Amino acid sequence: MLYSVYKQDVGVFACFSILFFSIAVTLFHAISPALFSLNAVFHVGAFLVLLVWQFNYYSWKTVLRFITNPVILSILSISVVIYLYNGYSPYYYTYKTIIDTNQLNFYTKVLFPLLILPMMVPDSFSRRSLMANVPLWGVIYLGTFLTSFTVSSNVLSDRMLLSEASEGITSSITLSRTFAVAVIASFITLISKKNSGFDKIIYSGLTLLFLAILLIAGQRGTFIGLAIALMLLMIREEWRHHSFTILFLVVIGILFAVTFIDFGKLEMFQRFVQFQNIESFERYHDFFKTWNIFKDNNYFWGLGTLGYHFKTGRPYPHNIVLEHISDYGLAGLVCISVLLFFCIKYVVKIIKYSNDGASLAIACSWVVLCFSAMVSSSLLNHQLFYTFSGLLVLTYQDFKSSLEEQEYKEALFESQQNN
Repeated sequence: MLYSVYKQDVGVFACFSILFFSIAVTLFHAISPALFSLNAVFHVGAFLVLLVWQFNYYSWKTVLRFITNPVILSILSISVVIYLYNGYSPYYYTYKTIIDTNQLNFYTKVLFPLLILPMMVPDSFSRRSLMANVPLWGVIYLGTFLTSFTVSSNVLSDRMLLSEASEGITSSITLSRTFAVAVIASFITLISKKNSGFDKIIYSGLTLLFLAILLIAGQRGTFIGLAIALMLLMIREEWRHHSFTILFLVVIGILFAVTFIDFGKLEMFQRFVQFQNIESFERYHDFFKTWNIFKDNNYFWGLGTLGYHFKTGRPYPHNIVLEHISDYGLAGLVCISVLLFFCIKYVVKIIKYSNDGASLAIACSWVVLCFSAMVSSSLLNHQLFYTFSGLLVLTYQDFKSSLEEQEYKEALFESQQNN
């Protein structure tokens, strides 16, 4: 029994070593340049720890059910599409090294973590351990970042200073996604469990702390995704009973913001004000450029990896759906549509019917990361989004099995009563 629990703890720790990989990289960078050069070795080593410690823990039935899920099949399909489309890309021979590198990075940074990480926490117990530790890892991440680098107060008005302060080790986008997940985990723990007064104070403080970091990171998409995720929780009747706690946190947060934050200097506030002139956004025009690329390629072909960049000069279209369409054509659109359709279906059912706090945290975290993927960064920078897609699949499969088992027991009981 103790050995089994120990194995699960090692697996959970190794998962976090990769999910919050910037912590290790930051420490390596702060300690020694030589150690920093070994961060890739640590990355591989963490995966090996997962494989060695967890190999006999999950069943092949679980693996098969996971792999054959439509969400996972859609990602496996796009991994094949990427390989095929890159071979026929009009830019392949001109930018062969760049395209090959990006293709390899998709397999190592997106596909491999997606397939391996969720399978290291295949049961509800290990996933509860995973999400329960998120606030702790959020504190460790913040402490590591603040003690390793010198961050000035000017980050409130210029989020790019975060990346400069960390010498490129992390970015405002990475920070925003990490701490948005930490906000979700802390807040759901605060609401879901019958905590003592001291625990409520701790989790309230952590929620507000992580939210403050999220504001400093200045990522509108992540912030809006967080708001949508928390609003979705209101479809649960019992959550509406916690309206006083939620109102208390909102009031405290507003008072804190008004007292200590100059909104005129806060970049997050400034960036929301920019929505008044949305047609000046280059991202607004990415939709039309993508449609023209799709139309010019007979609504079927794509331009291959980085095709949008080579065609328009923009680094990427800042939307994971647009990137699939422009680079991988109709096949890319179908694959990402399948993923989104089923994941949204899973999220709604879990939020509406599940009584497990970890399942709710995973579902809400996926909502945040999904919205971020719709407005920020490129395909290769969405490891957390794809990893949580895998976690969501396993969570839903467990939830569905439990629901079917409960319905079977109820039907059996009713049959015995009738007889």
